[in-house]
This record gives sequence, structure tokens and C-alpha cells, in this order.
Amino acid sequence: MTDNIVNTKRVIDYDPAILDDSTFKDYLYAEYYALEKLKTEDIVRFKDSKITENNTDEVINALGFESRGKYIEFAKKQFERYTYLENKYKISSLTEETKYSLVKDGLIKFQIPVLHPDPVEVPTMSCTWKKRWCDVGVIGAAVLAHTACGALDVETLGLTIILGCHTGAALAQAAGHALCIANYDDCVAGK
Repeated sequence: MTDNIVNTKRVIDYDPAILDDSTFKDYLYAEYYALEKLKTEDIVRFKDSKITENNTDEVINALGFESRGKYIEFAKKQFERYTYLENKYKISSLTEETKYSLVKDGLIKFQIPVLHPDPVEVPTMSCTWKKRWCDVGVIGAAVLAHTACGALDVETLGLTIILGCHTGAALAQAAGHALCIANYDDCVAGK
């Protein structure tokens, strides 16, 4: 059952129990730490490339994994977590906006990354805090994109399809992160 919980800013249209679910917390932590390992300068090389069996190890390395085995282990564990969450909370039935809010709410609740600004303070906060808030949005969008990929089973579809999905999500993350940095630089410069 989904509750509509009204807070001062918006209606929350997902089962709030998910925010207390340790599997959701583990899922978000694993996605965040995987995103932190991303080698942006390496992943952009695959922007216009087709992911094939010949370059999968390079893509896996650019995604921050030390081996094919480690990546497959990660993908299987995340698929297992996603399947549990889907069965319990019907995440796929949520709108994209609600999924994004859910991921962002989870990131904030679990303090991923550690320093989060209070959204109420955004208009008066420093450039550094504005960048952190921007980063939270980028991380939330990236986790959501990687979640869509995580819903795919690596054993059923094959490694190249899954890697292609994650590469696209990683490229979007790299672009979002670059925008946060550019906005930070403009803020510091007084623009």
C-alpha cells in the first residue's frame, strides 16, 4: 500500500517503509560507492562506441571495477536487491519523478554522501554547499539510471548489454558532475 505523505514541500507518493528497509539502504550505498569509483576520463572514451566482448574489460575498468568477476558479482548482488525491492515496493510502478524523489530521499536519509545541505537553506548557502546539493541531484539521477540497468539480469541478457546501459548512465553522470563544477566555478567568480 502506498501512502501519500504530505511534507511542507511535496507529496511523497511511495511506501515510506522503504526508507527504513536495510536492503534499500544497502542498494543505495552500493550504487553510490560504485559511482564514486567511476573513472570519468576513461568512461568518456566510450561515448560513441559499441560495447563488445572485445572491450568489456576496458569498460569494466572505466566503471571502476578491478575485474570482470568483481563487476559481475556487483551486478548480481544489485539485481538481487532490486528484485527484492521491486517485489516488496513495486518500484517499477512509480513515476520517474517519484523514483527520483525516492532515491534522493534515501540518499539524504542515509547521508550518502556524508555532507548534505538542508534544502531550505539553498538560496542562502555558500558556493560549496550549492555544489554539494548539485552533486546530490547528480548522484540521485545517476543512481536512478543505474537502477534501470540493475533491473536487467546480467546472466539473461549478457554482459555487453548491461555494460552498455551502465556506460550510458555513467556518461550522463559525468556530464552532470561537470555542470556542477562549472556552476561552482561561476558562483565563486560571482557570476
